[in-house]
Amino acid sequence: MGKRSISKKAEKMIQEKTQQKKRKTDRNTRIFIVLAVACVVMIGLIAFVMLSQPSSGSNKVDAKFAPMAKDFTLKDTDGNTHKLSDYAGKPIFLDFTTSWCSWCKVQSPDIHRLYQEFEGDVVFFAVDVKENLRTVTQYRSEDGAPWPFLLDENGYTSMDYGVTGYPYYILLKPDGTKHFDQSGYNENFFDIFSRAIRELL
Repeated sequence: MGKRSISKKAEKMIQEKTQQKKRKTDRNTRIFIVLAVACVVMIGLIAFVMLSQPSSGSNKVDAKFAPMAKDFTLKDTDGNTHKLSDYAGKPIFLDFTTSWCSWCKVQSPDIHRLYQEFEGDVVFFAVDVKENLRTVTQYRSEDGAPWPFLLDENGYTSMDYGVTGYPYYILLKPDGTKHFDQSGYNENFFDIFSRAIRELL
């Protein structure tokens, strides 16, 4: 009887140790999973912050090599058709944009200010890329822009102008050649484009 009792106690101790070891292993596994998920989330947040930072490049085009802007014909949100070459004789400001572009909306007040400063002297167009009429109409309404929003629904016009990201702004000379462009947000937008426009007036 004594040997059986000792044997049962030994078995029980072995089972308890096995269970404790299993619980410890499970706990370590859960900790590892939590840490792994936390690392993935942290890497994702870092990547998001880096990609969300505005990258801006403003460039004045050398007059000797200034390319002629490719002509296009697009409809605006009111159904009116606009052909770029019909506006020759005045500087033309093109704003390539989308409704989901957060930095476009941050820069928008500066465009409104620019419009108020040069209305009548400069032709302003927003060119919305790859979005339908309903979306663009709502976008323009929310922005409150008095200038036309053109629909580049297939994205061909933006491709012709080398647009790879938003916002992207182009200032054309009265003769239709490219004078100045900017990719991304720039806190000095108004001053930069004001100077560029005055060079053409």
